[in-house]
Amino acid sequence: MLPRFLAAQCTPGATIRVGTDCTCNACSTVEVMSLETYARTGLNDEWIPSWNVESLKAGSVAYRSYGAYYVANPYNGTYDLANTTCKQVWSAASSSACEAAAGATASEILSTGVGGPIARSEYAAETNGFGCGDGFTGCSTCTPAWPCTGDAVCAGKASAGHWRGMCQWGSQRWALAGQTYTWILDHYYNPGNMYRCSSTSACSPTTGNDFCYGPPAPAVLVPGSMCTPANGTTCGATASIMTSSSSCSNSGVNSNVKDVWYSFTATLPTLNVRVQSGANFDAVVEVYSTVCATATMIGSCMNANGTGQAETIALTTLAAGNTYYIRVYDHAENAYANAPGGATFGICIYDPVTGAVDDVSGTSLDIYPNPSAGTFHINCDKAIEDISISDIVGRKVPFSITGKTGGNILLDLSTQPPGIYYLSAHVNGQPVRRKIVLQ
Repeated sequence: MLPRFLAAQCTPGATIRVGTDCTCNACSTVEVMSLETYARTGLNDEWIPSWNVESLKAGSVAYRSYGAYYVANPYNGTYDLANTTCKQVWSAASSSACEAAAGATASEILSTGVGGPIARSEYAAETNGFGCGDGFTGCSTCTPAWPCTGDAVCAGKASAGHWRGMCQWGSQRWALAGQTYTWILDHYYNPGNMYRCSSTSACSPTTGNDFCYGPPAPAVLVPGSMCTPANGTTCGATASIMTSSSSCSNSGVNSNVKDVWYSFTATLPTLNVRVQSGANFDAVVEVYSTVCATATMIGSCMNANGTGQAETIALTTLAAGNTYYIRVYDHAENAYANAPGGATFGICIYDPVTGAVDDVSGTSLDIYPNPSAGTFHINCDKAIEDISISDIVGRKVPFSITGKTGGNILLDLSTQPPGIYYLSAHVNGQPVRRKIVLQ
């Protein structure tokens, strides 16, 4: 298996013509449907619906790719492929488990080579022992040949079907052993020069994913005295194939979600991580002290709020000078990545003692003029409470205010020397911090 995901762009046909009422490849009727409908309703005809979800996801990508191949290379001018074992079995009856698995991998297919044409992704019940020995899939001396690949979970199993591509029962055994569908696909198809790709990945994440297995490395965040968000996205991201002890993902398995990573060096024992979700993003945030093979999460994953809202993790036992890692992914596993504003977020790490978030979603808090010689107007569309002013080193300073707490407030700092100050308050119950420049 190659050590990391090899990205490619593939665009399968939107619809597929399925030959029905067939004798092998000779069919008398045709049904036309979307490729996604074909994968969702047909997976249970080739996979066992009670199998592990990771096996079903791997099967859905193989099933969709096989159909997409024949959309691009139709059997004849009337239909793309038959719904029999001579091609790929399909019937309208479906399984909820298989439909969910196919939905979770929507648009994901396999390409021949990196960025090449859609792969004819074959699979068989048991690919062990055809020509490479017990505990190996493939057959290097057969026609057509398939590279020999170690497949320990299938050792001792009788061969059934053919030797090419994915072993169906092997996918279930690997899934039960804790492997993700992406790992299973790479394991069985990479040796045959087939790679995962997605027609939805028309963009790239802004920071590292799969960093345990190859570049890019996580982007570095620098803790600040206040939240200054960096823009991020999971659009184009892949699964890091990293397991941990808890999960907030929609599927209940967080080792296969499309994630991105950040790192930071602790400057204080207490810091806050905040991720503000975009319009179609529901952020899940995790923080780790070690990653990859020895992944150790600090506390639990955070998904307290919904789509378009913010998540904050309060870290209280950091060791100054140590490096830590932040993992971000979408609770819906990038289901809306292509929607306007989908898969985007802002992220920051800040000192919660001297700092606070610098904005509240849906809130307008303006301070003007800024800079000022002494008096500032504070305008807020929500109730503002607990106002305090501190200097640049965090010392509270005296001030006076007049006006309503929910309207235009006049702040007077004319008794203080020129310099940089910080206004801290609560707006609608959430902390807000603004910089003020006194001339």
